[in-house]
This record gives sequence, C-alpha cells and structure tokens, in this order.
Amino acid sequence: MHAVFVFSFCVQLLRAGALHAWVLYAGVLCAWAQRPQRVYVGLQKNFFLEFLRKGVLLKAMYFAIHVLDKANQLDRRISIREMHRQRLRHLEQENRLLLAGPLCQENGDPIGSLVVAEFENLEAAQAWVAADPYVLEGVYGQPDIRSFSQAFPRKT
Repeated sequence: MHAVFVFSFCVQLLRAGALHAWVLYAGVLCAWAQRPQRVYVGLQKNFFLEFLRKGVLLKAMYFAIHVLDKANQLDRRISIREMHRQRLRHLEQENRLLLAGPLCQENGDPIGSLVVAEFENLEAAQAWVAADPYVLEGVYGQPDIRSFSQAFPRKT
C-alpha cells in the first residue's frame, strides 16, 4: 500500500517538473527502510532522468531557435564554425538536440541557423544562445526563440 502512495506522489512531483525532488524522495525512502538500494538509486539518478525524459512520464520542453546572420558575415561565420558546432555536439551527446543546421541561400551559402533543442525553460534557451560564438563574435542578428512541439515524425 505504501509503495502505491509513493509511486503516486512521485508521479505528481514529475508532472510538476521536480525531477530532483523525486530522486531525493526515493533515496529518503530507501534510507528510511534501511535498505542498500539507497546507494543504487543514487548511482542510477542519471538513468532515471534519461528514462523519464524519453517521454515515459515527463515531456521534454523543446525550443526552436531561428536566427539570421547580420550582413556580410560569411567569412567570420566560417572562421568560427567549429566552435559553434562543438556546442551543438555537446547538446547531441546529452540527447537534447532534436535538429540543427544552417539556413542557406539558393547558392548554398549559410545565412542563419535553425536549432531545435531541449532546455529547462525559455531563460535557459536564451542563455545558451547568448553564449554561442556566433553571438559573441557578432555574426548573428536578433534570435527568435519559441517553444516547439514535435508532431512529425512521430516518436516511437
């Protein structure tokens, strides 16, 4: 009976966005029961967060970042491209990147970027963009950041 209550309470915490509270609560329960699983819960924290992020109980919050380059910035863009891509690789390694790529003219020259990635909230997305090399070096114009909900292709 207690396990059902604990599970219901954890689901409520998850829906409220309190992932760390849920993990802490699970750890406290294991300590309360004086069981060795408390160490296991602590070690598996990242597993649980990843499991929940994949949509089992918690929906990821994606943001679409659309930004056009300022005029005549192609050479500067190309010179710092690798630093920009490294930040995208970091998002990809954390399984937070849905898609990313340059916006191009008909001749193939890049004129901006589109990034769709998972962030905790709008402020976190804005902070991530503000720290991008293209912003710091003056390549990007004003970014447009919007909440994004993936409809297609459907996730399996």
